[in-house]
Amino acid sequence: MDWSNLPEPGVIRIFSFLSFSERCKASTVCIRWYESFLSPSVWERTLLTFREPQDERLTEYVTRWGHLIKHLSVDVDQFDSQNREAACKVLRCLSKLRQRRLNSFTMTFIGVNPMFYSGAEFVECFKELFVVGDRPQFVSLDLSNVKFSINEDVMNIIAENNPGIEKLNIQCDALICKVSPDCMKRTIQRCRNLRDVRLISCSLTEDVFKLFTEDGRGQLQHLSLMVRREQKFAVPISSECWSVVRAHLPGLRVSLGFDSTCPMDVIALVLKPEIPVYRIKLAVYAPVEDSMFYIPVYYKETVETLILHPMANQKFYTALEFVAKECRNLRTLLVYCVLPKDLIERILEMCPEMKARGTYILKSEAEPESKWVMEKDANKSLSQK
Repeated sequence: MDWSNLPEPGVIRIFSFLSFSERCKASTVCIRWYESFLSPSVWERTLLTFREPQDERLTEYVTRWGHLIKHLSVDVDQFDSQNREAACKVLRCLSKLRQRRLNSFTMTFIGVNPMFYSGAEFVECFKELFVVGDRPQFVSLDLSNVKFSINEDVMNIIAENNPGIEKLNIQCDALICKVSPDCMKRTIQRCRNLRDVRLISCSLTEDVFKLFTEDGRGQLQHLSLMVRREQKFAVPISSECWSVVRAHLPGLRVSLGFDSTCPMDVIALVLKPEIPVYRIKLAVYAPVEDSMFYIPVYYKETVETLILHPMANQKFYTALEFVAKECRNLRTLLVYCVLPKDLIERILEMCPEMKARGTYILKSEAEPESKWVMEKDANKSLSQK
């Protein structure tokens, strides 16, 4: 087969599955592939990965063709300072482009943080990148996979420069949440088109939450709250407030996550029958069966996705089977512990659609941790929808 005779749409389709570095190599196959490499369609969605020192050369390509990028994803192995420097160099380059189409940005840390790492250099880069001037505003920002705290300076710059933003994810895996309710209040007041918001629960109070019900705003469609240690010192949103918001936003879908730092007594305080929950994640690494019984009582008709990191015991098995039996709309079930084989069979029999789609992790035998992690990553995008 003469690959050089492939029609341009086919070549562009091939490039869409390749990383940036792989695209560069593929562009050397022939002149026609190089011409396809320069097509704006190829550049609209771009993934830049920084794992090795030679990845610094990506700055040259971004300088030449970065003005064509609309949706950018950046993966960084942040343990090595050279990777961080190269990634920051690219972000600064994008910040200076006059003819920039960039309106969607995602950053993911794929390595381990150096000791006492604060992400200071990326914070400074964000302050430059999110200032758009007369260029297109950002419509979507996903900063949930950086392992440092997003501070209020960054949030203020985002809100001041991108009032048309629609999707905002700041559920960072950091020890401290630096986004206060006052900061979120300013963000929500300025950004009136928000329809998908994902944040740490302590950043949202009742007064701030009710701002989403103001006239003239776009309809909030999805809210994701990650409940952590800080919620112990915050007042949970009341049933009355949830009722008011739900009446104004009938299409709202809510995702609730509880991480390993969340005190167990907080879970019952946060869960309310008035919340339109479709997704729950219990990753508290403690007995969760008592909390699980709220799910079929409160969210029998709404819950679609359930993610569990439990301590396995007979009481948990009973609770899990009860949830699978009662929650008939359950579409995704990810359980990160070993289960009895007969229990797995009964659950799959009760959830035939989930079985057919393969949207579950239910294991009857212990396996290497690496295999669990790979399956966890494979299901990540599905479970976050």
